[in-house]
Amino acid sequence: MPLVAKQDLESFLNGFVLPLVQGGQCHVSDPLDFRDAQRFVEQLPHCSLQTEAIDESRKGVLARIVATPKDMLFEEKDLKLSLAVHNFLALVHPSARFSVKKKELVVGTIKRWLFSETKMDSKELQSRHGLLHGLLKLYREDTHLTWWTGKARFLGEEPPERLLRWGRLRRVKTEVSKQPIFGLLDEELLALYSLILTRTPLTLLLSTDEHPLVYSWGHLAPVLYDKQLSRAVMQGYTHDGSRMLQIPKRHGHAFKKLLLSGKDKSNLLAACQFLSMVLLRRLAFLKNAKPGDWKFEREAIVEIIEKSEDLKMVYGLPWAMKHQKSQGGLDWKHIANEDEHAIQDFYLEALEEIFDQDSLEHMSSVLDRALSAVVS
Repeated sequence: MPLVAKQDLESFLNGFVLPLVQGGQCHVSDPLDFRDAQRFVEQLPHCSLQTEAIDESRKGVLARIVATPKDMLFEEKDLKLSLAVHNFLALVHPSARFSVKKKELVVGTIKRWLFSETKMDSKELQSRHGLLHGLLKLYREDTHLTWWTGKARFLGEEPPERLLRWGRLRRVKTEVSKQPIFGLLDEELLALYSLILTRTPLTLLLSTDEHPLVYSWGHLAPVLYDKQLSRAVMQGYTHDGSRMLQIPKRHGHAFKKLLLSGKDKSNLLAACQFLSMVLLRRLAFLKNAKPGDWKFEREAIVEIIEKSEDLKMVYGLPWAMKHQKSQGGLDWKHIANEDEHAIQDFYLEALEEIFDQDSLEHMSSVLDRALSAVVS
């Protein structure tokens, strides 16, 4: 992630946006401003070669998730989203130096670009994930260089060629380390990173990595309400041999906040249905697996709920939803197909072995209070 001089649009697309989508080294310049953005918008019709390559790469990313990805066209809203991510990385770059006022201006610009497009339909969700799916995997590559008379460290930049010459004679040694971006952020920048990721909820929901991000299930709601995309996400969680065991603690933390806040109730039932369905589908998958797989899964769940109170509620959701009292128990047909319905009793009995009865009844009571204002 080297810091380069300000670019024209063609260089920006080739050096930053394409690597962001395809993987590779992203070239970051000084922060770009509204005049740069306007200049890029005017140049956009003349960069069809680059934008077509970006769109093809985005469709390739989405083809791993949905059978028929939406057609995409890299346009002004995508450009502004890319500019927002670029400026964020410019703030993080080790060579960057900003006054307080300059940093505030850059952050303000990022936020304006992030919210320049508010629509969040299926096509937009796919478009944003195709563009920003690599955000959670970004890292800075640092090089520690030593030679017979000295040493140097290069953060996010490659060592100059002159220091690598005559490597054997000068006893040149290089040690490269990868620093995940989220590990380089202070509290303010971590909040900004989280904000950027809330603008691509499909990316947030698909990722099982543990990042210290701050978001709510309200941010994920557009995916939960999209039948095709929510089922695609469930498919990923339930048919990957280890995926269900990696429901991120951050999802559990966000769910617990949603459950206990008394706010955003319109999204609570959608979150409950989604998480319950993930667990039921996982059981349907294990039903045809080796006999020892469920034993392993059960032991893993026990270990998880012992370590995380937030995830304890998530794994107990199917039982709590089944025994939700004020509505006389929720209708499982709303959250499960026939296969899932057929194995629900097996899972509910297993949960009664995993959890103590007091814990299950407490979960049901908490959910009962929260959902009483949601379900009619």
